[in-house]
Amino acid sequence: MNSIRRQAAVPAKALAWERRDDESAPAFIAFSVYRDLGPTRSIDAAWRTTQTGQNRGKRAPSAWEGWSSRFDWVERAAAYDAHIERIGLEARQKALRAATEADTKRRIQNARATQGAGFKLIEKAKLEEITALEARKMLKEAAKLIEVGAKNELLELARAGDEQRTQAATTEPGLIDDETELMRRLSMGGMGATEGRYG
Repeated sequence: MNSIRRQAAVPAKALAWERRDDESAPAFIAFSVYRDLGPTRSIDAAWRTTQTGQNRGKRAPSAWEGWSSRFDWVERAAAYDAHIERIGLEARQKALRAATEADTKRRIQNARATQGAGFKLIEKAKLEEITALEARKMLKEAAKLIEVGAKNELLELARAGDEQRTQAATTEPGLIDDETELMRRLSMGGMGATEGRYG
């Protein structure tokens, strides 16, 4: 004989603002009207929303007062208000996170574009057509673009809390912030090592 007893499934506990087992349909409908009026609700106001014509200006009947007391309208409505506020707060936080992430992504893209502009300035330079002074001035301008872009990118990555990507960016080949190194690579035939990242 099987001695294992199957436990009956325990029904989920009803939420405070849902219908109670001992609450009649008319009582719950009345509570729902009251509940949905929001924090400024009142029993009389809830009653009036269900009435038309001459009855709209009258006070709620005693039955509504009795239901309110018996079925804890005030406490249940307050729980419903807190629930709605929590949902709204979560939605606002989600929207803020999405906006922040999008803004961070845009700033990182701008930072990388700045670096790319520096590298392209060097790659497109025709050294045989400019003087040494002009070449050095161009290199300084390019190096500045690369340096500013790299620093801004690392700053945004750090702000985003992405330590792994921050570390990778600081050690990635092709990130050049030294003018002497720029000139050395240029003399060796261009900046091909940088094209994969910024080309």
